[in-house]
Amino acid sequence: MRHAIVQTLLRQINARILFFTLVASCLIPAFSLVALLQITSWVGREKLPFENLLEHQRAKLGSDLAPIVFLGDSSLGNAINIEAWERETGQAAVNLALTGYYGYDGTLAMLRRLVGKPVQVVVIMQTADMLARSRNPQAPEEIFGAQATFRRIGQWWETTVNLVQIESTLKFIAKQLLIGLGLRPWLKAKGIEFSVASAIVNDYIRQGSPVMEPFEGKLDINAINKEQLGVLAQISQVCSQIGVRCIYAHGPLASPRCENSANYFDAARKMIVDAGLVVASGTPVCISPDELGDSVDHVAPQQKDIYTIRYADLLRPMLNEMSPNVRPGLSP
Repeated sequence: MRHAIVQTLLRQINARILFFTLVASCLIPAFSLVALLQITSWVGREKLPFENLLEHQRAKLGSDLAPIVFLGDSSLGNAINIEAWERETGQAAVNLALTGYYGYDGTLAMLRRLVGKPVQVVVIMQTADMLARSRNPQAPEEIFGAQATFRRIGQWWETTVNLVQIESTLKFIAKQLLIGLGLRPWLKAKGIEFSVASAIVNDYIRQGSPVMEPFEGKLDINAINKEQLGVLAQISQVCSQIGVRCIYAHGPLASPRCENSANYFDAARKMIVDAGLVVASGTPVCISPDELGDSVDHVAPQQKDIYTIRYADLLRPMLNEMSPNVRPGLSP
């Protein structure tokens, strides 16, 4: 009997040892990875492009802002140069473009931050197929931080421990090792760069190499996501609540897909108007192949001022409809 009891106890102890060994074998690598990610960040690992952009745009919200605010995604960030806008229109403005990842929900979150600001007009410019994309209801937390403690922990984990951050860490370590070996001059001579983060250039993320492929086909009316229309309705309501006029403008799109999608944009216009927003006529502006940047909806950096003027011409009639005290300094 005593021998049987001892054997049972040993089995229970061995089972617990095995359990804790398995847990430790999972947790130790995970904690080691987190430590590596955090330490490299503390000692100078470059931030990722979206991290730089969020910091850049959130910082602007700390000021009083201008009478005109642009909200949207990368199609906006790569198409509107505020300095060129102000030269062309005589009207002060600010560009708070995020990326398409945050979608309409991100625009809604930014719009709500305009409460109490001296903003009179908000131009919402989203990529042409945004209506067909999935929602991102977590966008407000991802942009401004979660409120609940457990959500903050989960959000930190999601944004810190992922493949993009791991790749950034490995490149940083490789870069430091090669520099430590005295190979920096050789790397520069070979044109090898290890920087992961893109600097903010002309108020937005630096572009990559231009795309060379033709963007044919067309946007599908049947792909429009009804959930997105619900978010647009919320945007319209917030515009009314905070007393600003909101104008929707489709961001630029590459030819010939842009021209091929005329039926899509006709349908989209009706849906956006039904959601409570006015739509700028003549948008999207189609991007010719020689003016295309690094994506189907990105204007080449050297063409940014030109497209700013094109959009200013399209928006000017809508701005001119406002009373003089709402549009101080606006050129005729």
